[in-house]
Amino acid sequence: MGKLREMLEADADRYRKERTERNQTLGSWISLLENLYSQLETWLKASDPEGLLEITRYTSIVNDPTIGEYQAPCIKLTLGRNSTYIVPKSRRVAFAFSPTQTDKPVQAQGLVEIRHIAWPSYDLLKLPGGWHIRQHPTLLDIHYPVNELTADRFEEAIAGLLR
Repeated sequence: MGKLREMLEADADRYRKERTERNQTLGSWISLLENLYSQLETWLKASDPEGLLEITRYTSIVNDPTIGEYQAPCIKLTLGRNSTYIVPKSRRVAFAFSPTQTDKPVQAQGLVEIRHIAWPSYDLLKLPGGWHIRQHPTLLDIHYPVNELTADRFEEAIAGLLR
């Protein structure tokens, strides 16, 4: 019997359990992303009655530290020659965030980046109670406020990136 077969037989129950847990986590994450993207697209279409903004759904391979590699749903926004990308980063987030200055920090349950070119510009954070937005921190200033994601805040971020 070969080494691979020995390993698989010895740890078959663990691998089956890991696969089941991964599939459940991935399924719930994709569902969260689809709901978020539907809301974002609704806001974008309401802001663009002339249809000037190109909204393209696509998939990209993402390597999430807790889920592993998967085909992630993404959005590309194009206005003229400028493009912005909305891309999932991680289902689990190592840092805690305060939705307001007075709230106790809470663990984020997901992170999606709004990128201009290849660099993250804004973070969308899934916190208890809903999605929140913050400007992506730089090395010089890591203390950007975290605010509830609203149509106005999202539109302000996208308008700034597509100018």
